[in-house]
Amino acid sequence: MDLKAFRENKLKIKTQSEFATLIGVDQSSVSRWEKDPTSITYAFIQKIMDKTGCSFEELTDVEKTGTISGVY
Repeated sequence: MDLKAFRENKLKIKTQSEFATLIGVDQSSVSRWEKDPTSITYAFIQKIMDKTGCSFEELTDVEKTGTISGVY
């Protein structure tokens, strides 16, 4: 999962701070998730999907790769 690419390309949000505000977390959480995708939990993935209206497949690139990487 490439959260930074999702944030910048799909959502057109350039800063971690703006994204953090949108989903209701602090900027340090977004930074951690972008550096280490394995640190994000499914609960936060669900929160991102709820706040952005994206699907699990869009967020995790399942359609492109056929597998889920970096989500535990």
